[in-house]
Amino acid sequence: MIEKPLYVLAFDSSSACCSAALTAGGVLIGEDMRSGSGNYSVLLLTMIDRLLRDASIDARDLDCIAVAQGPGSFTGLRVGISTAQGLGFSLDKPLIGVSSLEILAAQNMPCSATVCPMLDARRGQVYTCLFQQGPDGDALAVSEECVVCPEQWAAGLQAPVLLCGSGAQLYRDAIERVCTAGHHFAPDMNTRPRAAMLARIALKRLESGLIQPPAQVLPGYVRRPDAERAHLQKS
Repeated sequence: MIEKPLYVLAFDSSSACCSAALTAGGVLIGEDMRSGSGNYSVLLLTMIDRLLRDASIDARDLDCIAVAQGPGSFTGLRVGISTAQGLGFSLDKPLIGVSSLEILAAQNMPCSATVCPMLDARRGQVYTCLFQQGPDGDALAVSEECVVCPEQWAAGLQAPVLLCGSGAQLYRDAIERVCTAGHHFAPDMNTRPRAAMLARIALKRLESGLIQPPAQVLPGYVRRPDAERAHLQKS
């Protein structure tokens, strides 16, 4: 009897580029990436529905749902997490949440250098963290996720380091001026997290039993949302 491959539905709406992917046993069946503004919730559900229909896979046959937990766009994160939770509860499926920075770092593996993904956090800041390649090829965080001024962060980097992501691309000139460590920049195609890589990471965790109930997968904002900051300032 042939075993059914593990189906993983993965999506990321943490940045200006929304992506969704479907894999079977680690093989990419389909991936959809859309950039630009719009109704994230409608866009994401449309992409998911199209992926499942094109692959002739019933959502009830999914083995898990993977979602990017951020950091990133507050609105995009809320949409992505709530969509994952809704699907998880309605289909009775486990979730796997993965850091957007980890996804981006993993896209630049294998790499002998320290990988420094940077995502634009606006206000002249970036979300970032340092990663190194683990013994099994995974991206292992060697620092805490934070939101910082890119020049301040770059000035403290030690060689060798690979910089990647929308933040590294946006602040490249400023980084070049202050970074004295040996460094280089990843290709432009690796500036945003991809759902296909998210699915790959999620499959490993699914096979290891590292799954989560829907209610436990929450956004990783790193910086407080504006509404929450305003409320705290008033109180």
